[in-house]
Amino acid sequence: MRTVIEKDGTEVATATKIYTLSVGVDRLDLPGVKMLTLVYFPTVHLTPPATFEHLAGTGLSRFFDRCRIRSTVDESVPTGSPTEEFRYVHGRSEVMKGRHSVSAVLLARPEMEGEIPEPQWLSYLPEIWKHFLAVYDSGPDSP
Repeated sequence: MRTVIEKDGTEVATATKIYTLSVGVDRLDLPGVKMLTLVYFPTVHLTPPATFEHLAGTGLSRFFDRCRIRSTVDESVPTGSPTEEFRYVHGRSEVMKGRHSVSAVLLARPEMEGEIPEPQWLSYLPEIWKHFLAVYDSGPDSP
């Protein structure tokens, strides 16, 4: 399976492993959010243009925030439509180590009750990442 991450219609990264998790927000304190679908990639490989932009100082959120996911094989993978974009939560760049990759990429697709101001959404990111770490098991049978 090959999964493609697209931003503004342009491929920015690919991955071969993907894990999904639906989270009821009753476990989290995220006012305005009804449900979260979390998508985790242990590693994504940036396309050469994205790698060069990132090396020039462009943050990972530029590539992954409000992106779409497309799977070339597995139709069960939740893909973003124009109204269902994924939001960037976390990722660790490996480009300074000479790799064209980002590890521990977590994206979220929130179902919101209404509009949430951007600063409020950004304040939710540490809690979402912390919750994901608490439920994710990186063992052989993970998601």
